[in-house]
Amino acid sequence: MDIDMTQAVILFGVYCVSCFVTFLVLKRAKRDQNLRKAAALPIHSHQENDEKSASSLIGTDRYGRKIELSDKAANQHTLVLGTTGSGKTVTVCNIVESAIHRDLPLIYIDGKGDYDLARRVAEYGEKHGRLVSVFAMNGESVVYNPLASGGFTSKKDRIIELREWSEEHYKKLAEGYLQSVFKVMEACNVPCNMISLTDHLDLKRLKALVRTHEAELPDAQRLMDELNHQDHAAKSIESLVAEIRNFTASEIGHLFNVDSGKPVLTLPDVVAQNGIAYFCLPALEFSSMAQTLGRLIINDLKATMAQQLSHGEKKKLYVVFDEFSVFAGQQVLNVINMGRSAGVHAVLSTQSLSDLAVGRSKNADHFVNQVVGSCNTFILHRQNSPEDAAKLAELMGTRNTLEYTAQVSEAGPTQMGTVRRSRGFIAHPDDIKALKTGEAFFYYKEDNKVRKINVRRSKI
Repeated sequence: MDIDMTQAVILFGVYCVSCFVTFLVLKRAKRDQNLRKAAALPIHSHQENDEKSASSLIGTDRYGRKIELSDKAANQHTLVLGTTGSGKTVTVCNIVESAIHRDLPLIYIDGKGDYDLARRVAEYGEKHGRLVSVFAMNGESVVYNPLASGGFTSKKDRIIELREWSEEHYKKLAEGYLQSVFKVMEACNVPCNMISLTDHLDLKRLKALVRTHEAELPDAQRLMDELNHQDHAAKSIESLVAEIRNFTASEIGHLFNVDSGKPVLTLPDVVAQNGIAYFCLPALEFSSMAQTLGRLIINDLKATMAQQLSHGEKKKLYVVFDEFSVFAGQQVLNVINMGRSAGVHAVLSTQSLSDLAVGRSKNADHFVNQVVGSCNTFILHRQNSPEDAAKLAELMGTRNTLEYTAQVSEAGPTQMGTVRRSRGFIAHPDDIKALKTGEAFFYYKEDNKVRKINVRRSKI
């Protein structure tokens, strides 16, 4: 009898194991099938004026249903997170591919400086008849003029925000000085770019310029009086002047020379012509320069958006901040918060929430919360850090669940237990850490739904 019971237990165990293995095989086959479906999906293309249907195809859920990022959701901004090799760039490329297909202007600011990706985006854009400009600190590049538009106060702001100011007094002096510089250049019809700005930072040269154009300037005396009042400021902002000069005298200084004969990139032209601008900033090689240049581009973008708002325009514009942590700062948040009403559809991409806090000795958690609070859609790939995974699980929330307990004794189950209501993570931190390449959680706060998806393989 004991032998028969033992054999029965063994057979039952073998049966259970075979069922479990079959379940795993079927589950893997289903996942692979969905991955193939996601890879084979064509880019979703709708009429541009059909706002309800205009969207970017991201992938499929476990049932093979399409998961899309609508333009409405994208205008409320998107955060894409994922460790190296998790598929984050492929996700971003799906959004880029959709913008290219739908003839929407696109600005891609790449903080990791992936020139190969820049080349692929450019080739794909040109293949579909788009005007593409690649600004690269290494490799073939266009020339960039961040001071091509706006008044002298707007231009002053673009330069003054390139650095952090510990003393408000010196910041005010610098603002007044730079405003006078740009005002004189504008009055004397001096073309404005980074090189010409560098050439006119000297106070003596500015005064000489006013004297040269005195006959044709109705307010020449007023300008001269204003410059005379800048004598004290000129001595106090020597460090800022040196920083600007070092910028244009660096090994990438030629990339701001608008007289070099190369095509000149300006953000207002990109937006007006539905073009594509790709900024390739290799932070690993040029850490300080890439950060400063990133700020300059963002300040230029902010001025471009302000111009659109002042003209009452709201044109769809996709802006990708890849490796966002390289140039993350208050300027980016200003662009995001102001940009929604100006038509900006921002995509912030970085490896983890912790990356956003790197290098911030003060208010790091507050800044991370500001970034998260500025976005309404989250596409979350694999995280390696338990802390980051836990924060993202909390972000996606909890749901009602049942918790079961069973009573056992030495003799075996007693067939007694408990069932109680509890709250459990919709996406557990362990599930986030276990995501495979190409898998992600798609969370849109508007409908408060979390979907596990297989990301479509972009054609870029």
